Amino acid sequence: MRITVDILAKSFLATMLVFLPVLAMAADAEVVKKAEVPAVSYTITNLGTLGGRGSTANAINNAGQIVGFAETNQPFPPPPTGPGRVPITRAMQVADAFLYSDGKMQDLGTLGGEGDAGSVGNAINASGQVVGWAKTSANAEHAFIYGNGKMQDLGISSKIVSANAINAHGDVVGFWMTGMVGGNGPEITFVQAFLCSGGKTQMVGTLGGNTSRANGINDAGQIVGSASLSNGESHAFLYSNGKMQDLGTFGGKESEATAINAKGQVAGWAHTPNNFRHAFLFHDGKMEDIGTLGSKNSWALAINLSGQVVGFSENASDEDHAFLYQDGKMQDLNVVVGAERLASVEIKVLAYATSLNDRGQIVGYAKDTRGNRIAFLLTPISGATPSSSPPINSTKQPTAP
Repeated sequence: MRITVDILAKSFLATMLVFLPVLAMAADAEVVKKAEVPAVSYTITNLGTLGGRGSTANAINNAGQIVGFAETNQPFPPPPTGPGRVPITRAMQVADAFLYSDGKMQDLGTLGGEGDAGSVGNAINASGQVVGWAKTSANAEHAFIYGNGKMQDLGISSKIVSANAINAHGDVVGFWMTGMVGGNGPEITFVQAFLCSGGKTQMVGTLGGNTSRANGINDAGQIVGSASLSNGESHAFLYSNGKMQDLGTFGGKESEATAINAKGQVAGWAHTPNNFRHAFLFHDGKMEDIGTLGSKNSWALAINLSGQVVGFSENASDEDHAFLYQDGKMQDLNVVVGAERLASVEIKVLAYATSLNDRGQIVGYAKDTRGNRIAFLLTPISGATPSSSPPINSTKQPTAP
């Protein structure tokens, strides 16, 4: 029901996990759908960190268990400084995958390696199995599965491998690096989507090009992600019964599917004719544009059984705001929750909503009052409306100053 979002990690793979490209800017305006306040309210929890300053929540299951990554209190040596290098504004801490359960954040460790990002938790299933990627002692980034208190390497032979999603049967999808081209030009890395099921791993394929990545899988074994065409452009795909379907775009160049629910409904983003990125909901064989929060770009990152979609969008001030889409309307979660409730847990703005469960709980990352990225949890208040002003009842977990 979700797709990873990795912001703090500085490695190549972390960048791949974010898969949120630099925003295209253009002079032409497009018609957008405006946010409206829904008849629901939420409690908010600042999930804190593992002793450092920042964290990001990437997924939540129906039991309310959350995974992501968070900075620890372990310092990491800064990169070299000097002419032509970006100055370091603060000390960096190692970031590790976490499992948040029963109000506590647990460090899941690594596969023997370390670095500015030692590991990242990308997804969790109903049984509490966690998948993601972690550094090995050889400084490679390998896909892992975590269960019964142990992190295990999925055993896929490649320097860079990421497990991005897992279903109730323990089937895992993600991508691995298949090659790299450098030379005198820019370095290009080729990756391929994989499915690991029943102890066997297979490639999912492409849409005629060289690359693909799998971002989600449901319990029926349907897989979604993006794959390149023969011209090098990438399109969202739905893989079912051994066949890969191109979901197309809104008339632009590229698209990506980020999540799929049990009904086979798909969420993601697609280029418009002006190559803005708009969040989409694919259902009944059609790709629906679900709009933005008042600007040009939006991304859908997760979908639950009820068809609720979360993600983030630029607002009218071109700031990234987390959204909830339901009943045909996109709503700014900052408006829904309210400034007072956010301030009560030292949060300035909800930036990305990365996942939600079938109970309507939403996780993601926010910007706190110190300027750090911090993981959050929103829990619906049953029967409450914004006008009824229920008690704040919000929680802040420990975070480094």
